[in-house]
Amino acid sequence: MYEFLYNKKEEGTSNFILTIALVCFVVFLGAAILLFKPALSTGKSLLENMPKKAELIVILPENCDNCFDIYQVSDFIESVIGIKYNKTKEYRANEKNADLLMKAYDIRILPTFIIKGDLKNLKLDELFSEDNIGQYDDDVFVYKNYFPPYYSLDEDNVRGEFDVTYLYDPKCSDCYDVYLHDVALMNLLMAPHATSTYDVASKGGVDLLNKYQIKHAPTILLRGDLNAYQNFNELWKTVGTVESDGTYVFREDGLKSMGAYENVWTKVLYNKE
Repeated sequence: MYEFLYNKKEEGTSNFILTIALVCFVVFLGAAILLFKPALSTGKSLLENMPKKAELIVILPENCDNCFDIYQVSDFIESVIGIKYNKTKEYRANEKNADLLMKAYDIRILPTFIIKGDLKNLKLDELFSEDNIGQYDDDVFVYKNYFPPYYSLDEDNVRGEFDVTYLYDPKCSDCYDVYLHDVALMNLLMAPHATSTYDVASKGGVDLLNKYQIKHAPTILLRGDLNAYQNFNELWKTVGTVESDGTYVFREDGLKSMGAYENVWTKVLYNKE
């Protein structure tokens, strides 16, 4: 009898322990699910926000060392838009692969680039104007470059090369630094192909003063294919003139915004603070 009671008690205790264990398991499982759901959501969000992997294909002109550095644009996309180039290919225009790509995507200006991969939701069409976009869908983006200097396949030559001549008076210590114009050009993404500098008192300097009826210095003169630069001519109208031979001369309207300058003939100083 007592043995029976003992066994029943032992069996009841075992059932109780089992019940407690099951309850604990259910509670643990419920808690795990509650914890797992936000973790899963967070993980999904992290995966969605991870940089998209893509292939970058760059096509360069066969010969144009002075052409615009197209990697400035592709690097900008990588840093701003949330994309990661896991593979980069570079071709010259005379290579077979480049020729096939240029024909396939109707590329007429070099350098340029193509991005291939998962491009969904990147909204590259909001980053660039319509003029700068060739083909664009969920899998490919073709950039149309218009940053000079560039090579035009239709014209078979380089567009946008120009030279700069700096004209200054080394005796005018209060005059602004003529090389400040480099900063202004840089801000316009313009880099001269070649440069030269003349003292206003030198023979070359005097020839320029007389030829273009220049009265004030420091100043600069630009020569070359400046029509390739979008909106540059409109901007230049506010700071200078374009002469009959195509030379761009920086005049007094622009000098006023640069700093102190002089009349090269009378040596009168203007705009000194």
